[in-house]
Amino acid sequence: MLQTLITSAIEKAHLFELATTDSLTGLYLRRYFEVRLQEEMVRVRRYGRFLSLLMLDIDFFKRINDTYGHQQGDKVLQGLASILTTSIRRDIDLSCRYGGEEFILLLPDTEIDGAYVLAERIRKRCAQTYFQTLKGKPLSITVSIGIIEMSKTTDVSKDELLRRVDNTLYVAKQSGRNCTVKYEKNTSNHSLTY
Repeated sequence: MLQTLITSAIEKAHLFELATTDSLTGLYLRRYFEVRLQEEMVRVRRYGRFLSLLMLDIDFFKRINDTYGHQQGDKVLQGLASILTTSIRRDIDLSCRYGGEEFILLLPDTEIDGAYVLAERIRKRCAQTYFQTLKGKPLSITVSIGIIEMSKTTDVSKDELLRRVDNTLYVAKQSGRNCTVKYEKNTSNHSLTY
Protein backbone atom coordinates (compact mmCIF):
# COMPACT_ATOMS: atom_id res chain seq x y z
CA MET A 1 0.00 0.00 0.00
CA LEU A 2 2.85 2.40 0.83
CA GLN A 3 4.47 1.69 -2.53
CA THR A 4 1.18 2.52 -4.29
CA LEU A 5 0.91 5.84 -2.45
CA ILE A 6 4.52 6.76 -3.29
CA THR A 7 4.04 5.80 -6.93
CA SER A 8 0.85 7.86 -7.10
CA ALA A 9 2.56 10.90 -5.54
CA ILE A 10 5.47 10.67 -7.99
CA GLU A 11 3.06 10.36 -10.92
CA LYS A 12 1.07 13.41 -9.76
CA ALA A 13 4.27 15.43 -9.40
CA HIS A 14 5.33 14.40 -12.91
CA LEU A 15 1.93 15.34 -14.34
CA PHE A 16 2.09 18.72 -12.57
CA GLU A 17 5.51 19.37 -14.10
CA LEU A 18 4.25 18.44 -17.57
CA ALA A 19 1.26 20.75 -17.15
CA THR A 20 3.22 23.75 -15.90
CA THR A 21 6.56 23.74 -17.76
CA ASP A 22 7.56 24.37 -21.35
CA SER A 23 9.17 21.26 -22.82
CA LEU A 24 11.70 23.21 -24.91
CA THR A 25 13.03 25.68 -22.35
CA GLY A 26 12.14 24.07 -19.03
CA LEU A 27 10.60 27.37 -17.90
CA TYR A 28 7.11 27.71 -16.51
CA LEU A 29 4.20 28.18 -18.90
CA ARG A 30 2.06 31.31 -19.12
CA ARG A 31 -0.95 29.68 -17.45
CA TYR A 32 1.06 28.79 -14.33
CA PHE A 33 2.67 32.23 -14.34
CA GLU A 34 -0.71 33.97 -14.31
CA VAL A 35 -1.86 31.91 -11.31
CA ARG A 36 1.31 32.80 -9.41
CA LEU A 37 1.03 36.47 -10.44
CA GLN A 38 -2.47 36.65 -9.00
CA GLU A 39 -1.23 35.11 -5.72
CA GLU A 40 1.66 37.56 -5.49
CA MET A 41 -0.63 40.52 -6.22
CA VAL A 42 -2.80 39.50 -3.27
CA ARG A 43 0.32 39.39 -1.05
CA VAL A 44 1.40 42.85 -2.21
CA ARG A 45 -1.99 44.31 -1.35
CA ARG A 46 -2.26 42.52 1.98
CA TYR A 47 1.26 43.00 3.33
CA GLY A 48 2.38 46.19 1.60
CA ARG A 49 5.20 44.57 -0.32
CA PHE A 50 6.50 45.22 -3.84
CA LEU A 51 6.39 43.14 -6.97
CA SER A 52 8.14 43.72 -10.27
CA LEU A 53 7.63 42.18 -13.68
CA LEU A 54 10.21 42.01 -16.47
CA MET A 55 8.95 41.21 -19.94
CA LEU A 56 11.60 40.56 -22.56
CA ASP A 57 11.69 39.68 -26.19
CA ILE A 58 14.52 38.49 -28.43
CA ASP A 59 15.24 41.17 -31.01
CA PHE A 60 14.81 40.09 -34.65
CA PHE A 61 14.15 36.47 -33.69
CA LYS A 62 12.40 35.75 -37.00
CA ARG A 63 15.63 36.66 -38.78
CA ILE A 64 17.48 34.02 -36.74
CA ASN A 65 14.96 31.34 -37.73
CA ASP A 66 15.00 32.45 -41.38
CA THR A 67 18.81 32.59 -41.59
CA TYR A 68 19.87 29.64 -39.44
CA GLY A 69 16.75 27.47 -39.23
CA HIS A 70 14.29 26.63 -36.49
CA GLN A 71 16.64 24.19 -34.77
CA GLN A 72 19.08 27.05 -34.22
CA GLY A 73 16.20 29.22 -33.05
CA ASP A 74 15.34 26.53 -30.51
CA LYS A 75 18.92 26.52 -29.24
CA VAL A 76 18.78 30.29 -28.79
CA LEU A 77 15.53 29.97 -26.82
CA GLN A 78 17.13 27.30 -24.62
CA GLY A 79 20.21 29.46 -24.14
CA LEU A 80 18.14 32.46 -23.11
CA ALA A 81 16.16 30.28 -20.71
CA SER A 82 19.44 29.22 -19.12
CA ILE A 83 20.54 32.85 -18.75
CA LEU A 84 17.23 33.71 -17.09
CA THR A 85 17.30 30.72 -14.75
CA THR A 86 20.83 31.45 -13.57
CA SER A 87 20.13 35.18 -13.16
CA ILE A 88 17.15 35.04 -10.82
CA ARG A 89 16.82 34.15 -7.14
CA ARG A 90 16.14 30.43 -6.91
CA ASP A 91 12.87 29.47 -5.19
CA ILE A 92 11.77 33.13 -4.99
CA ASP A 93 11.56 34.54 -8.53
CA LEU A 94 9.74 32.87 -11.40
CA SER A 95 10.81 32.76 -15.04
CA CYS A 96 8.28 31.92 -17.70
CA ARG A 97 8.07 31.47 -21.44
CA TYR A 98 5.22 33.82 -22.15
CA GLY A 99 4.90 33.01 -25.84
CA GLY A 100 7.18 32.44 -28.84
CA GLU A 101 10.35 34.42 -28.14
CA GLU A 102 8.77 36.42 -25.34
CA PHE A 103 9.61 35.74 -21.69
CA ILE A 104 8.41 37.19 -18.40
CA LEU A 105 9.91 37.23 -14.92
CA LEU A 106 7.94 37.53 -11.70
CA LEU A 107 10.06 39.17 -8.98
CA PRO A 108 8.36 39.20 -5.55
CA ASP A 109 9.63 41.69 -2.96
CA THR A 110 11.54 43.59 -5.65
CA GLU A 111 11.24 47.30 -6.29
CA ILE A 112 11.69 48.69 -9.79
CA ASP A 113 15.30 49.79 -9.23
CA GLY A 114 16.31 46.26 -8.21
CA ALA A 115 14.42 44.88 -11.19
CA TYR A 116 16.27 47.32 -13.44
CA VAL A 117 19.65 46.06 -12.17
CA LEU A 118 18.59 42.49 -12.94
CA ALA A 119 17.23 43.45 -16.37
CA GLU A 120 20.48 45.14 -17.34
CA ARG A 121 22.49 42.14 -16.15
CA ILE A 122 20.34 39.85 -18.31
CA ARG A 123 20.50 42.19 -21.31
CA LYS A 124 24.30 42.40 -21.13
CA ARG A 125 24.71 38.64 -20.63
CA CYS A 126 22.59 38.01 -23.72
CA ALA A 127 24.69 40.36 -25.86
CA GLN A 128 27.92 38.71 -24.62
CA THR A 129 26.76 35.11 -25.16
CA TYR A 130 27.63 33.46 -28.46
CA PHE A 131 25.76 30.48 -29.86
CA GLN A 132 27.55 28.07 -32.19
CA THR A 133 25.66 27.62 -35.45
CA LEU A 134 25.63 24.83 -37.99
CA LYS A 135 27.11 27.31 -40.46
CA GLY A 136 30.10 27.74 -38.15
CA LYS A 137 29.59 31.45 -37.60
CA PRO A 138 28.96 32.40 -33.94
CA LEU A 139 25.63 34.05 -33.28
CA SER A 140 24.80 36.55 -30.55
CA ILE A 141 21.42 37.98 -29.63
CA THR A 142 20.05 41.11 -28.05
CA VAL A 143 16.88 41.51 -26.02
CA SER A 144 14.51 44.34 -25.31
CA ILE A 145 13.09 44.54 -21.79
CA GLY A 146 10.13 46.30 -20.21
CA ILE A 147 9.81 46.62 -16.43
CA ILE A 148 6.87 47.48 -14.19
CA GLU A 149 6.49 47.63 -10.43
CA MET A 150 3.41 46.99 -8.33
CA SER A 151 3.05 48.30 -4.78
CA LYS A 152 0.19 48.33 -2.28
CA THR A 153 -1.07 51.58 -3.80
CA THR A 154 -1.19 50.17 -7.35
CA ASP A 155 -4.87 49.55 -7.88
CA VAL A 156 -4.98 47.64 -11.17
CA SER A 157 -6.08 44.20 -12.26
CA LYS A 158 -3.73 41.43 -13.29
CA ASP A 159 -4.69 41.99 -16.93
CA GLU A 160 -3.98 45.72 -16.68
CA LEU A 161 -0.59 45.08 -15.08
CA LEU A 162 0.29 42.70 -17.91
CA ARG A 163 -0.93 45.19 -20.50
CA ARG A 164 1.27 47.90 -19.00
CA VAL A 165 4.42 45.78 -18.95
CA ASP A 166 3.70 44.63 -22.52
CA ASN A 167 3.32 48.27 -23.62
CA THR A 168 6.60 49.12 -21.87
CA LEU A 169 8.32 46.31 -23.78
CA TYR A 170 6.82 47.74 -26.96
CA VAL A 171 8.39 51.13 -26.11
CA ALA A 172 11.77 49.38 -25.73
CA LYS A 173 11.33 47.77 -29.15
CA GLN A 174 10.34 51.08 -30.74
CA SER A 175 13.28 52.84 -29.07
CA GLY A 176 15.86 50.91 -31.04
CA ARG A 177 15.89 47.53 -29.27
CA ASN A 178 18.63 46.14 -27.01
CA CYS A 179 17.49 48.40 -24.20
CA THR A 180 15.60 48.39 -20.92
CA VAL A 181 12.58 50.61 -20.30
CA LYS A 182 10.98 51.26 -16.90
CA TYR A 183 7.30 52.04 -16.66
CA GLU A 184 6.69 55.28 -14.80
CA LYS A 185 3.32 54.98 -13.07
CA ASN A 186 2.71 58.69 -12.41
CA THR A 187 3.30 59.93 -15.91
CA SER A 188 2.65 58.90 -19.46
CA ASN A 189 6.37 59.10 -20.10
CA HIS A 190 8.69 56.15 -19.91
CA SER A 191 12.22 56.19 -18.57
CA LEU A 192 14.47 54.90 -21.31
CA THR A 193 17.86 53.56 -20.38
CA TYR A 194 20.42 51.92 -22.65
